[in-house]
Amino acid sequence: MMENLEMEVDAAVQIWKRSEEKLKFRYVSFIGDGDTSAYKAIEALNEGRGPYTRPGPLGTKVVKLECVNHVGKRLGTRLRKLKQDYFEMKTNVKGKQYKKSLFGGAGKLTDYVITHLTKYYTNAIYRNTNKSVSDLRRDIMASFLHTSSTDENPQHDLCPKGSDSWCFFLKARALGGPPNTHKKMKVHFTLNRQERQIVFGVYKDLSNDDLLRRCLGGHTQNSNEALHSKIWNTLSKTKFFGLKTVRYGITHTVLVHNMGYVGGSVVSRLGFTNGGGEYRKNLETKDKKRRSCLQVKPRKKKKTVADPVYKPGAY
Repeated sequence: MMENLEMEVDAAVQIWKRSEEKLKFRYVSFIGDGDTSAYKAIEALNEGRGPYTRPGPLGTKVVKLECVNHVGKRLGTRLRKLKQDYFEMKTNVKGKQYKKSLFGGAGKLTDYVITHLTKYYTNAIYRNTNKSVSDLRRDIMASFLHTSSTDENPQHDLCPKGSDSWCFFLKARALGGPPNTHKKMKVHFTLNRQERQIVFGVYKDLSNDDLLRRCLGGHTQNSNEALHSKIWNTLSKTKFFGLKTVRYGITHTVLVHNMGYVGGSVVSRLGFTNGGGEYRKNLETKDKKRRSCLQVKPRKKKKTVADPVYKPGAY
């Protein structure tokens, strides 16, 4: 793990250092997840050890931006940690003690509810791309208050108003009819006052100005992750490959990633257009045969003679 971390740091520093020399431009933003060591190494380039540290207007400050998907996962991680940290000891019928989470169980922060709360948090960021921090915070808090409201204590002040609102409560009011009960909501949890304050603290912490400001661009690392997964499929992490194999595998993967399977195929790039299709068909045929061989065929049942049934006069 440490070797992979150092490799990412060294690669980031090399990319930043060669930007002016080879590409004649400077990077002004860094999209990462959390407090990455790679960004700390990039910051060092602004502290007198790199080409980004020239005084005056020529100096360039690299700004860190957040990956929206990674930020969204933080909410789910924090809520699941609450279920582990807050518990009470119970005794079962056999006399053995066990931990019962104060936030777990039916009607509370189940895995289903946490998964959807994470989606609502992430969708709120995407909906407020290039808008203000206050609008984004309002949308995030609306998802928390909406899903934790009850018939006795409805809290939909931050939900969008009007007949086209996604909030069933305000939508029913705009149409002049009575709203349905909160118990019929698809995603709903009920906590006491103290438990609500704890969960509210998590939302408040993940809605601070500095974090939300770095999320306003709606940036993600999906394109990088997609390329990485394709490279790992070609060159497995668990096997050793020589330098020539690594170079060929990465080059071929990048071609396929950018141009598609046919356009990025080495056979197609060499000019064998018709042969490329036949080459692909042969690969698919071989793959089907390989899979059929790997499948365990059911054994044929042996024919057995049924046991004679005793009948009067038969024997």
